Amino acid sequence: MIPQDIIRREMLWANDGIDTAALPMLISLLQYGYENSEITIIESIFKSVWYWPLFEKAVQIYGENIYAYYYELPFEETFKRHETKSNRFDFGEEEMRS
Repeated sequence: MIPQDIIRREMLWANDGIDTAALPMLISLLQYGYENSEITIIESIFKSVWYWPLFEKAVQIYGENIYAYYYELPFEETFKRHETKSNRFDFGEEEMRS
């Protein structure tokens, strides 16, 4: 399990966005997972334009053996869940809506 939030926020203290410092590490961990485990899961809410190289790498090494799952939740429910997390004060409704 590769949780993007843990990698980016807690390990690297990196901002999200274009050229985030987390991207090279996520790609490396994806490769490591491919080489060393039967199943690799990358968990996050990814903005595709920022993380496209990660998706390309996944297709390169896994081919068609990729499964993507999405929760289709209303924003209100997403925000309600955010309010229960320890990082709820790090960013709020305005940042989440953007």
